[in-house]
Amino acid sequence: ERDEYDSEAIYIVAYVNDRLVGGCRVIDGRKVSLPIESLVGEIERNSVELSRMIITKTDAPAPVNLTLYGEIFSLLARNCYTTIYAVIRKEYYFAIKLLFPGAFKKHPLARGVAMKKGKKIFIPIVGKVKTLGALMQTKGLAGSDA
Repeated sequence: ERDEYDSEAIYIVAYVNDRLVGGCRVIDGRKVSLPIESLVGEIERNSVELSRMIITKTDAPAPVNLTLYGEIFSLLARNCYTTIYAVIRKEYYFAIKLLFPGAFKKHPLARGVAMKKGKKIFIPIVGKVKTLGALMQTKGLAGSDA
């Protein structure tokens, strides 16, 4: 899958023993309008949208997802972004809320907005980098450059 955001995006990948086991696309809201704007309207420019996050189930040990989250956060902190947007599956939203309590919420302008693909429901979310950073540090995931 390719779209007009690919050329401006940053890609973060995770490897285990030279095998690609996960990754995420980070779209810079300072450079382009973010895809989520079509759902929620105008957003903060000093932001990113996370998309195409994937972690293989068969090859990825449990710490891979935490390592990937840590790398994403380090990128956001280094570049002084303030806000994170994403459109994620509903069940992942609940998992992220458990992992990073208080860091993410459903986007307030997206009340009633849910996209369905088959039986899967996707919802727009928003998070603050500062809040996420504090939680990442308590979990020891923020890295030395955050």
